[in-house]
Formats: sequence, C-alpha cells, structure tokens
Amino acid sequence: MKNAKLLTLVLSIILAISLSAYGQVDNENLKFELSVQEKFRRLQKITDDDERITLNDSIYIEIKKWLAKEESFDYVLDTLESIGYLKSEDEKVKILSWNFPMMDGYNQFYCFVQYREKEKVNTVEFKYNEDTQLNLGDVVSYPNQWYGALYYSVLHNKYKGENVYTLLGFIPNDLFTSKKVVDVLNITEDGLITLGKPIFQTKQGIKKRLVFEYSARVVMKLSYNSKMDMIVYDHLSPSSPNYVGRFQFYGPDFSYDGLKFEKGIWQEYQDIELEY
Repeated sequence: MKNAKLLTLVLSIILAISLSAYGQVDNENLKFELSVQEKFRRLQKITDDDERITLNDSIYIEIKKWLAKEESFDYVLDTLESIGYLKSEDEKVKILSWNFPMMDGYNQFYCFVQYREKEKVNTVEFKYNEDTQLNLGDVVSYPNQWYGALYYSVLHNKYKGENVYTLLGFIPNDLFTSKKVVDVLNITEDGLITLGKPIFQTKQGIKKRLVFEYSARVVMKLSYNSKMDMIVYDHLSPSSPNYVGRFQFYGPDFSYDGLKFEKGIWQEYQDIELEY
C-alpha cells in the first residue's frame, strides 16, 4: 500500500514538472509570435527605407532564431497575419514565407522549410536571388538560388512510395505584373531539398513548374478544388491581340484550366467546367 502511494506521488510530481515545462515552452512561443506580429505592424507604418530595413532585419533574425528550436515545428502560428504559414497534410513539412515590400515597388522574399526526418527536425532557408526570379524558366531551384514567392497552399500526394509536395504561390512581381506559380518541393533521402520537378504535363510538353504572369491590376484564381480533386486556375489572355507577350495586359478570360495528379504526373486539362 505504501509503495502504491509512493508511486502515485512520484508520478504526480513528474507530471507537474512536465506540464510546467510544456507551459513555459508554450509561453515562449506565444511571446515570439506576438513580438514578430507587433514588428510587422510597425513596419507597415514606417516610410523611411533605412528604418524599415533595420526593423525587417530584426524580424528575420528573430524568426530564424525561433526556427532553430526543434519545438517550433509543432507550434501552430495563429496570429501571424503577415507570414504565410503552411503545414503538409502528413505533418512532415512546414513552410514559412513572407515578403518585404520596398518603397520602389519591388520586394525582398524570405522562406524557411522545416521537415521531419524520423525523430529529427531539419530547417532549411531558401535565400532570395533576384536573378533567379528574372529567369524562373524550367529549372531546378536550390536553397541559395530561390526565385522568391509567397506560398499559400501545400498539397501532399504519394506515388509508388514517394511523397510529392506541391506548392501554390503568389509573386508580387513589380508595379505592372504579378505572377502565380505551381511548384514541387523535393526532399531526397540524403536531405537535399530543391524546388522544381519534371512532372507537369502541359500542351507545350513536360515542365518542372508552371508560372503565370498577368496584370497587377487584376486577380488570378489558382487553388485546389477538393470536389474535383484538381488544381484549377483562370486561363489568361491579352486584352487585345496587339498585346500578345506583354503580360501587363493579360488577365482572366472567363475560361478555366486545371491539373489532376495521375500516376505521379500533374496532367493539364484545358477549358474545364468548375464544380463547387
């Protein structure tokens, strides 16, 4: 009887210590979240470029330091409105991305990818390279050669045991055009992480990613439709035949195209009827 009471007391003490430690970690995460959100709000009000750069650097350092903690992977960011926060359906990949708009209309982009490998959490920073964005093309992007985007959706598919993580992103390109992108995040067995994979079957052939450029004055739909089990998007056309190739004059033409994941390939279908 005495042994049972002693065991109960020991277990109660261990539980109390564990809960206290968990609560302390959770409070630290919440403090981080509120601190970064407050800095983003200040950033929106400052007009001096030097002050804005200093504050943005402070945000970057704080986020990077927080992501170095393994417990950051399981914490859900509820209040950070200025950061794109995504977690894959299989809960193995987490993506944070945000942009820093400059006063001249251009942007700096930031992105961190966390992924769980067995019991370990790895964090990789994708570093914005302006030259890469100018040549998005049909190339594989490495962490030090990232084109820059704000990712707002991650889809998880599996084919022959291989995970396929598909990203939908928005690029506020400049004062004249915006872009949207469909890309694939690759994580190899040895931990190499890249963007771009030749699994997009289009009318023009196999592509490593899809990029859509259009007028900054309009909105393009690009999203996953669960009822159709497809990525669906506006078909873009110039407002006049005279503007072919001049993307500042492109916009939705009220027809739709889509992508369906079939046997490890994103197959493009044109002129589809949307279902809701």
